[in-house]
Amino acid sequence: MLKILIADDHAIVRRGLKQLLVEEYPSATIGEVGDTESLIKQVINNPWDIVI
Repeated sequence: MLKILIADDHAIVRRGLKQLLVEEYPSATIGEVGDTESLIKQVINNPWDIVI
């Protein structure tokens, strides 16, 4: 299963991108973070295939 992490400080950007990705990759796991600290924690603790 594809795992995609979206990182952006604007919630509306994350939501829009997530909506597009869900439509294109319905079986993917899509996560989102809004700040650098959360991004670093996610990347260290979880094996993401793609980070945007």
